[in-house]
Amino acid sequence: MAEPSPATETTSKYRRLAVLGRGGMATVYLAALKGQRGFTKLVVVKELRTELALDPEYTAMFSEEARIAARLSHPNVVQTFEVHEDGASTALVMEHLDGQPYTVVRRKLAAKMPLALHVHVICEILEGLHHAHELRGFDGAPLGLVHRDVSPHNVIVTYDGDVKLLDFGIAKLVHASENLTQTGMLKGKLAYMAPEQTGGGAIDRRADLFAMGILLWEVLAGRRMWGGVEPAQILGRLIGGDLPALPYEAVAPHPDLAAVCAKALSMRAEDRFGSAREMLSAVEAAFARSPSARRELSASLLEAFADERASQASVIARQLSLAESVPTGEFAPVRLSSSGESISGVRATLSTASPPVVVAEPSLSSAPTAARGRVSPAALAALGIVVVLAGATLGGWGLWARAVAAPSTAPASPSASASSRIDEGAAPPALASAAATGGAPADAAMTPEPALPATKSLPRAVATKPHGSDAGGQKASPPPPAAPDLGY
Repeated sequence: MAEPSPATETTSKYRRLAVLGRGGMATVYLAALKGQRGFTKLVVVKELRTELALDPEYTAMFSEEARIAARLSHPNVVQTFEVHEDGASTALVMEHLDGQPYTVVRRKLAAKMPLALHVHVICEILEGLHHAHELRGFDGAPLGLVHRDVSPHNVIVTYDGDVKLLDFGIAKLVHASENLTQTGMLKGKLAYMAPEQTGGGAIDRRADLFAMGILLWEVLAGRRMWGGVEPAQILGRLIGGDLPALPYEAVAPHPDLAAVCAKALSMRAEDRFGSAREMLSAVEAAFARSPSARRELSASLLEAFADERASQASVIARQLSLAESVPTGEFAPVRLSSSGESISGVRATLSTASPPVVVAEPSLSSAPTAARGRVSPAALAALGIVVVLAGATLGGWGLWARAVAAPSTAPASPSASASSRIDEGAAPPALASAAATGGAPADAAMTPEPALPATKSLPRAVATKPHGSDAGGQKASPPPPAAPDLGY
């Protein structure tokens, strides 16, 4: 059954302005809460898809997410305001975050973002994780919450320099009903998954800390840990304990941070940190945090995303204005970002084309768009004549040139193509199976790397020695050149 048009189906309390994302369970909108005396508040509305609203399994999963989200209240976790029901529509209402996903920040700022700011982001995520892990019910009993999908995609960095962890959609309570998770389904992104998650067995907070170890690995190395490795290979290497080794060039300047990374990436959960706060203390002891990191992070984002922010603000202002003057049945949300990245951190994958549409989908490009209008028949005829005359002239010059030119030489061999970058939103054929089972396609913020050699000692984060000598004093062969810093 097709999903009803957002132009005709609307949550009465919240006026939807833009489509931020559409997934298998829900559609996410930027919406406006309108009140008396000109009160307007931007919020994010995550609405369960209509065709799933009557499915008990999906409604149970959505209700579980709502129940978890309602208990979370921390500066480093996205805030959920309420569960709103309007007829057949069920939605979570969350705070609107004016910022960018950490994946986009890493790609855009690249080498301009110093390690100190990356470490600050990791520490903030750990703060939010600790709050979630320590969550208790109203009776005071620990809930044993595990996020299960900690990754740069689920972290927002705001223009004020705040760091927020979001998307507890597949989070799991230790004592929750197992019926909410289908047997045999992998929950989370494979590239940030702990070994115990792959087996479908019992997991706890230490699975999230393994994902944080991968984030720290990538910050130190400046590239994706599993970049360029096929999902099936990732799965096999996770099970076999064969993780990519942290390059020596990343370990040498920061051995203490590398040791923290190694502990977090221990194959056995009992060998990792016992809590996010324990890992946070280790990170802070290994790398002193700057008291001005939040201000510096804010300044970096404001400079790097000035055009995107201005364009998005223009679209929102226009939508707010039209929402007041256009009847609900004639007003359709637009897709907020033509580039695919929404300001809430949820990737906008589909537009909402549904007649009658008053608002055309705007382009957020800084370049002006060409005006669209009708072309008169006379103009078309004139254009055709010009094209014919131009073609005849070029053809004549071509015949003359071939008559007088010297014999052509053999064509040069084509140059090697540059390494491709994998789009964050559309999974290539090679990654289709991973996307179907919860694995994450390689994200555009990272440069794909070839599969790295097996290194059994990697969980200890012991990097390969620099070339020059081996254990016996013999001259060792030089290692492959380090991957260039391409802004992963």
